[in-house]
Amino acid sequence: MLVARNMETEVTIQFPYTAETFAPAYRVNLRRKKTSYLLPVFGAGLIALNLYIVFTGPENWALPVLGFLAGGMCLFQNRIAVHNSCRWMKKNKSYGDTITARFSPQGVTSSSSGTDGSMSWDKILSATFCREGVLLFTHEGIFHFAPRNAFANEEDFGAVKTMIADAGVKIEKVGR
Repeated sequence: MLVARNMETEVTIQFPYTAETFAPAYRVNLRRKKTSYLLPVFGAGLIALNLYIVFTGPENWALPVLGFLAGGMCLFQNRIAVHNSCRWMKKNKSYGDTITARFSPQGVTSSSSGTDGSMSWDKILSATFCREGVLLFTHEGIFHFAPRNAFANEEDFGAVKTMIADAGVKIEKVGR
């Protein structure tokens, strides 16, 4: 339930810059893409086809082996992408730092050790709200994430949702 708040109120959250915090955001970003379902379905079909080839007695075992490998890669492509994103993130010098984000009617400001930045709402292309939090997209596939569990309560999360909607930012739905 959303609670009306004074729109001059700022909402401040803090959360760690870790793979555990951001992995759900990477999964949500993949779910946003309409084609994210196609590759795993293709992979499952490829594995099924190769099972048929194996049970009908292939003359050459190289084709089914390669087919199983390719099918597995396709089937688990989304998991592999999230894993690789988290691996890349761990190499960042800011890994483990605490991020502080402030949401106001003018926009969002974030800071961590040695960095800070701010964006007005008109620079945000779209926002995606999900049970994991909110993703704010500045470009396709490039987002800022605010985890839901970083908010003090649901009223603060609702206040941010209201600020984003009042600013006219496009709100996208996520599949599943």
